[in-house]
Parts: sequence; C-alpha cells; structure tokens
Amino acid sequence: MEKSIESIWKEGFLQSDKMIVPKVNNLYNQKSLSLVEKLKRTFRINVIALVVMSFATLVIYHLLGATWQGVSIAIMFVVLAGYSWMQVQSFETSEESMNSYDYLKSIDRQIKLIISKNILIMRFFYPMVLFFAMSTVWSSLRQQEEDLLTEWALRYPDLTYVGPYPLVGLMGLVVCLGLMAYLSDKIYRFDLKLVYGKTFKKIEQTIAEMEALKGGE
Repeated sequence: MEKSIESIWKEGFLQSDKMIVPKVNNLYNQKSLSLVEKLKRTFRINVIALVVMSFATLVIYHLLGATWQGVSIAIMFVVLAGYSWMQVQSFETSEESMNSYDYLKSIDRQIKLIISKNILIMRFFYPMVLFFAMSTVWSSLRQQEEDLLTEWALRYPDLTYVGPYPLVGLMGLVVCLGLMAYLSDKIYRFDLKLVYGKTFKKIEQTIAEMEALKGGE
C-alpha cells in the first residue's frame, strides 16, 4: 500500500541527514523557491514602475509649470526605487543550505521587517507627495494668484494672514498632511494587498501546511 503524504512527511520532513529526501519535501522545496522567485520578480517590476513614474512625473509637472515640484517628487521616487532594490537584494539567497520550511520562515520574517520599515518611510513619503501635488495646483494658478488673494482679502477682511496667505488655508494644508501621515499605514497596506497580496497569502498558507504536517509527527 502506498504511503500517505503524512506518513512520508513523518519519515522525511526536513531530515537533511537522510540519503533520499522524500518526494513531498522536493515538492515543497520547488513550491517555496517558486513563490520566492515570484515575489522577487514582482519586487523588480515595482522598482521599474517607480523609475518610470519618476520620469513621467518630471514631464507632467513640467507641462503644468511646476518643474521644481516635479523634480522633488521624481527624486523621491528614485530614492524609493533604490531602497526597494536594496530590499530585493537583501533576501536570503542561501536556500540550498536551508530546508524549505526554514527558508520560507526566513523570507516571511524578512517580509514583515521590510513592511515595518516601509510603513515608517511612507509616513513621510505620502504627505510629501500630497504637499507637492497641492503646491502644484497653486503654481498652476500663479497668474491669477494676486487677484485671488486680493479677492479673499476683500471678501474676508477679518481673516488672519501669514504673508499673502490666509492662515485658515495653511491650517487646512497642515490638517490634510497630518491625515495623510495618519492614514499612510492603511494606504500602504492596501497597496501591498493589491500588488503582493496573493503571493503573501500563498507563502503563509504553505508555511501553515508544512507546520500542520510537521505537527502530525
């Protein structure tokens, strides 16, 4: 009678000292490597997309007459792309010295560490992108700026002004930036779910499968 997957697993799960590794181990090794390669490939595509976005931003913002804002955002995208590339390279490459379970657990830990670091970065990145976007809107109206400010001053003479700008407008900007910083965690996790959600889920499911089989020893 053929042995069940569970019995094969009990005999050979993660036992590197055996001369013949059970077929189920090989299957999980292949699955683990496939998942990680897919993850790395998606990371690389994301890095390329960030670089493309940086060039697109330069062109779009220049056409809007907000070149310095475009340069600022482009630099941020390039820096983020470079940092993301370093994260891709930081993944463990010594899979041959690890069994599939330890390898996936190592990758899972690295993913969680990367996410925690990126959340901190996004608390700065998202508000800055919003700030430059809002300043671009104002720059695009620069020809009407004097008339608009004069109209505001005449219509709302009791408002407090900081230079030529109404204080309430500056406070609104600060509130928007604060909200963006506060929501950056949720925005980033939503973005991750869209791009990497399926792969992350498959990695977690594979780890759970191996732990379940191992627990049945």
